[in-house]
Amino acid sequence: MQQDKDKYLKVKQYIMDHMEDYTSREIQYMIENYDQGKRTRFAPDVLRQIYDTLDITPDKDNMYKGFVELLKKNYDINCDVVEIGGGVIPVVAKHIREAQVTGSVTVYDPKISRVLQNSDGYTLKREMFNDRTDTGNAKLFVGFMPCQATELIIRKACENNADFMIALCEGGHCEYDDYFDEEEWRESMRYLARRELDKNKIGTLEETDLKSFGDPYPVIYSKRRNFK
Repeated sequence: MQQDKDKYLKVKQYIMDHMEDYTSREIQYMIENYDQGKRTRFAPDVLRQIYDTLDITPDKDNMYKGFVELLKKNYDINCDVVEIGGGVIPVVAKHIREAQVTGSVTVYDPKISRVLQNSDGYTLKREMFNDRTDTGNAKLFVGFMPCQATELIIRKACENNADFMIALCEGGHCEYDDYFDEEEWRESMRYLARRELDKNKIGTLEETDLKSFGDPYPVIYSKRRNFK
């Protein structure tokens, strides 16, 4: 359809207009595959974020919006929220802030586009999050496929007696040996989360997914005794 062709040409133009936000390898891939969303709901995050920004992905297929709906279902999001690893365009943080009545969202990622600006209750931190980062009174930590930052999110949330929800990915993007596969990594994150939740007397670990939105990987989250 001409309409589909036109909207994906906008993706290509967006990439050309924001080349400074991406590596040369990312740019080459995106230019060659800018219309990948026509063929799969699970395009790479650099493309999914642009599709969301240009309002190309229907809500029924938008896994970012699906993730925020899970947050709303399980937590009171009207609090101070921290997202770690938001990517070039932190669309999860954006959708959380749009859904909040009160509270704030702070997102950490050195790759955040320089075009984006802070606004009321929405703070962009172009820096690496680490175990010394001061998160103030944050009550909820989130990550959407944050890869190797998954462990840090779990530890930091539990240390601060806060809740967390993380959409896991295929693995931690580390250098694996021959005996370490994707599911082993995810299971190690589940084990860590259960241990930290128990050690800090917060509650239990729950699991769900976003398969109806095209995301094949699990979502893990904390459930405390006074859970909503």
